[in-house]
Amino acid sequence: MYKKIILLILLVFIMCGCEATVTLNINDDEISETVLITEYISEDNPTSQIKYRYRDYMPAYAENMLADTEADEYIAGIKYYDKKEKNTGTEYYITYKYTFDIDDYGKAMTVKNGFKSNTIQMDKVDENVLLSTDSGGVLYLKNLQNLTKVNVNITVDRKVLEHNADSVVGNTYYWTFTKDNNSKGVYLLLDDSKEEEKEEEKKESEEEKENNYNNGETTQKKEEEESNSTKAKKKLEEKANKHPFILIIICIIVFLIFVFMVTKVEKIKK
Repeated sequence: MYKKIILLILLVFIMCGCEATVTLNINDDEISETVLITEYISEDNPTSQIKYRYRDYMPAYAENMLADTEADEYIAGIKYYDKKEKNTGTEYYITYKYTFDIDDYGKAMTVKNGFKSNTIQMDKVDENVLLSTDSGGVLYLKNLQNLTKVNVNITVDRKVLEHNADSVVGNTYYWTFTKDNNSKGVYLLLDDSKEEEKEEEKKESEEEKENNYNNGETTQKKEEEESNSTKAKKKLEEKANKHPFILIIICIIVFLIFVFMVTKVEKIKK
């Protein structure tokens, strides 16, 4: 059985004179999506126009898509991207961020605006996850004249078996799409066998067994010592019962020693 969802690798709005970086963080059963748009401020692209183009309330799910003519205001019951803005004077940054459950990610607003085909397949039999897109490139680079570059960064929480990334740093895989380099897709094959978790569980199990063994060994030694002490006492009692005169002689000797010591102490005092 395959569990299929669409993999986003694109932008949110029609943009002018800009670049974009799309970041996916795949962690357990969630996909955290961040879209960072960089607009370049100029006389032809002033801050006022930039701010006007990007909604403050952008629905996270496609079923709540709004027309550009609709008011940019909060509507109860709709889940929105978290939007942040920053103006450096020469660049204007707009960030949209939302964390989806993997099962719901196919309903994301940006899903339909990516590649022609975008798929995640989770194979429970082979214990792997396949993230792939067609090799036709990013659609927005073809349709939007002033969009010059799209960076795609995917950070994963498991071992990568195969990939076609342009570069890799740690567990983050990078692709760069431009108008001159837009005939490729994204491909990642992830190991979903949770080997690290299994190794950790195995290690904990072995440690537990060792602790149980050590505890058992300590308990056994303690029991043996107590048993030996009990046996020695029993032997002494048996000997006393068989030869009571020996016990009497020992008591007399002890008494005499005590008397001798007391007498000696009295003499010293005088």
